[in-house]
Amino acid sequence: MNEKWSLDALYTGLDSAKFKADWQELRELIAANRNLSDPATTVAAIKARLQVFSRLSVLANSLEGYLYLRTSADTSDIEAENLLEQIQTACNELKPAEVAFCRSIAAFTPWEDLITDPDLADLKYYLERKRAESKYLLSSEEEELAAGLNMAGGNAWSALFDQLTANLQMDFQGKKCTLADIRNYAYDSEASVREAAYRAELASYKEIAVPVSFALNSIKKQAKFMSRRRGFASPLDEAVFDSFMSRETLDALLGAIRERLPLFRRYLKAKAKYLGHSGALPWWDLFAPLGRTNHTYTLDEAKDLLVKAFNKLHPPIAELMRRAFDEAWIDFWPRPGKVGGAFCSNLPQIKQSRILTNFNGSFDAVDTLAHELGHAYHGYRIQNHLPLNWDYSMPVAETASTFNETHLTLMSLADTDDREEKLAILEGVLCNTCQTVVDIYSRFLFEEAVFDTCDRGRLTVEECCETMHKAQLEAYGEAIIPETLHPYMWACKGHYYSSYMGYYNFPYAFGALLAIGLYSRYQAEGAAFMPKYDQFLTMTTVASAEDTARSVGIDLTNQEFWLNGLDTFGTFVEQFEELVWKIY
Repeated sequence: MNEKWSLDALYTGLDSAKFKADWQELRELIAANRNLSDPATTVAAIKARLQVFSRLSVLANSLEGYLYLRTSADTSDIEAENLLEQIQTACNELKPAEVAFCRSIAAFTPWEDLITDPDLADLKYYLERKRAESKYLLSSEEEELAAGLNMAGGNAWSALFDQLTANLQMDFQGKKCTLADIRNYAYDSEASVREAAYRAELASYKEIAVPVSFALNSIKKQAKFMSRRRGFASPLDEAVFDSFMSRETLDALLGAIRERLPLFRRYLKAKAKYLGHSGALPWWDLFAPLGRTNHTYTLDEAKDLLVKAFNKLHPPIAELMRRAFDEAWIDFWPRPGKVGGAFCSNLPQIKQSRILTNFNGSFDAVDTLAHELGHAYHGYRIQNHLPLNWDYSMPVAETASTFNETHLTLMSLADTDDREEKLAILEGVLCNTCQTVVDIYSRFLFEEAVFDTCDRGRLTVEECCETMHKAQLEAYGEAIIPETLHPYMWACKGHYYSSYMGYYNFPYAFGALLAIGLYSRYQAEGAAFMPKYDQFLTMTTVASAEDTARSVGIDLTNQEFWLNGLDTFGTFVEQFEELVWKIY
């Protein structure tokens, strides 16, 4: 089994004939179409433009995807980084043509002639989205200028964040550690190691905090400015629009989370008691392993566990997992220069995906693989769509991944009668869900506060830390010792550092709770539900979040749906408390 991914299915290198040919074709297409500003007033003209933009999308996704993956695995790959910037700059030259085409779609009359054309049936939702997006477009010249400035603005600040955090190193226990390494010690079995790593991590941020704070301020100010210019009431309204969902759905989700925060605080207090703390839990013990956690998984063991567990659920998911391990889709281990965290990049143009993770052998790391492989399965379900239908919104993007986590947890619980092992599994699911619900809520509050205050001047490092502290205190309440909260969490989470995607937080909670709703359908219907699940995933790029959920009988605007999902974890909390009291 390869321990690093192979990108050869895309390109064998920057000097490969295919890379050069695709880059040349992209440049030629851009040159031929960048001044294409005349209105498309016939169905035939719309079809012709759609073919051009479809080919451009495939080429840009292939080239940019390859370069992004290379630079994520090695942030010192300057040649790839420079090429990525060149390609993005070239693509920005198409902005006027894209704006003109979007306006042509919006102005097309009679509209029914366009969306009822048999050749365009598969692009109906795409056309409707473009019609809606036209309301928030700037002029062609302004769009081109904004895209160009973003290269030296938001994108550059984001790249700086990646560079600083990927290359930050510190001394710990006699060796050099990356930020990903030191954060992995949060899962260590020794309390003294967890606390020491936490303190070493906090101390290390001082080396990069000032430039990272400038990156945060600049990106959020730019995002807020552009949101206003486009006519959105706020960056949050823009995020909701970009998520193919309604504000009513988001309000129902957040309202349910606020109502059930005490449930997760119960779990944290029970964990604190088990670990010997009086009252609240210190931050460095949030990820402390409980129960039997001595087993360290090899990559082969992780593969076997996942393939067996998911073959019982749905063989196509298991088969995709096997391919990911066997065909070098995954880059597993942390190393200097590699970005932290984990992500999955769908590559529908080659009908594959690539997964980056920082594997450490824990069950949680296996769970992370299950999560990312859920994204890969989602990509598998949409890979046969037309290229212009390859993009799904962030909230539904987190659904297949969390569905996988839910299944792995419940299967693992059902397969053991051992009290210590059950405790470890319950701890895993509650710890992860606490992050997905409570910590995500704190991140939402932090970002909301930054957007609210960034107009009044640059937030200093101290103010960023204070804002994060307040957000965490509101979310975690009395369950975490206030003095041990993590004030630098804004400096290690890449989700804040995107100039085009604000509020990259609530989608995780959305995905987790929607996944619970879907899984409950599976529990009620058995294997007969899984074709419906496949169809649900397939719909996510060609329908709104509400319509996609409605296809399996779920009303996302109803707060009761979200509360019911959260209450599912109430059963886990009760089981966890019972085990803690017995073992304690």
